[in-house]
Amino acid sequence: MDARQAIAKRLKEARERLGITQDDLAKQVGIQNRQTIGEIEKGTREIKAWELVELANALHLDINHLLLNPSQEPAKVLWRDVTEASAPDVEAEFLKRCSQYYELEQLCDLEKAKEFPRTEADPVSFSERDAEELARECQRDFDLGSFPADSLLSVLENRYRVKIWYESLSGRGSAAASRGPFGCAILMNADEAPWRRNFNFAHEVFHLITWGCFAPALLESNAEMKAKAEKFADVFAARLLMPAEGFESAVEARIDKGKISYLSLVELARRFDVSTTALLIRMKDARFIASTEVSRILSDRHFKQLDTRSMPEKWWTPPRMPPRFVNLAFFAYKSGRLSRLMCADLLGVKLAGLDDVIRQYDLPESDSLDTRIPITCDPTGDDEGEASVPAP
Repeated sequence: MDARQAIAKRLKEARERLGITQDDLAKQVGIQNRQTIGEIEKGTREIKAWELVELANALHLDINHLLLNPSQEPAKVLWRDVTEASAPDVEAEFLKRCSQYYELEQLCDLEKAKEFPRTEADPVSFSERDAEELARECQRDFDLGSFPADSLLSVLENRYRVKIWYESLSGRGSAAASRGPFGCAILMNADEAPWRRNFNFAHEVFHLITWGCFAPALLESNAEMKAKAEKFADVFAARLLMPAEGFESAVEARIDKGKISYLSLVELARRFDVSTTALLIRMKDARFIASTEVSRILSDRHFKQLDTRSMPEKWWTPPRMPPRFVNLAFFAYKSGRLSRLMCADLLGVKLAGLDDVIRQYDLPESDSLDTRIPITCDPTGDDEGEASVPAP
């Protein structure tokens, strides 16, 4: 397949995924008739530069995605709680943003990221015990400490450069993950509670690690395997966020005369930054309480009131765009690697709105990024003499 045919194939696949007719697409991009779109999709007509840009925008595609090596397959997205209403445009926009995120990283000449872990275990023989062991390994390798939710997002973004995006999914799914040319990525429902999002992050980490064995194609075609993988991901998430040693000692410290108070249960859930449901199920699995007790507590009006009252202090709403993405775009712009117009486009604002984004994310408005300081010692260790770089 040559480059033109590869572009044609990707355009057609993207249009069909979005459920857009050739007529509708032609109108969106300012092409006079559907026959032109048909010729482009067949690869029999040369695509003009402006047409490529308009088609990419209409189909939520990154230009670089369209120009991929013909042999390179586009990234797949694995959804959690997927429904028929899961919008293909949300998925397409997610992948486009991930590609842009990766391109910014390349533009800023960042050091190579630490390779994200993966396992090639046999999906047929994989068990809950394997999921638990995987969580222990991950907790240790990520160095998450006693309360993993405190540092999980930072480790994912900064050490492994996982592209994390938030979107108001409005019942179209709670989270999604992808591995592609851009690396690893997670899409999170911005409307959910922070502790619910934490559990979903850990859940999606499992999918990213097991991408090779529980592949999207396998899970999409095998409902039984999909259900198994989701169950294992929940086991993994619970063990990752509430690791045995730290969790059990924290529970034991709050037990008095063989009992634990509602107040302590809610406080534990907030400290581990998980839902009270996840906490109680984890306590049941650790044999602190019986299954019937979990149901009773969760249905108790007084417990629900305590839980609700504890929520506002821990609630936070994610920003429209990842701060790290915004910082990279701003750095690329200030260092002359990205035009002001392209920077505004990446940040989803008009040119006139770029200064508002700069203020919103508390980015430096002056030329302070180019400030230089004197060098007072020799890098070789010889302190004799003084080399300095004058301020601009």
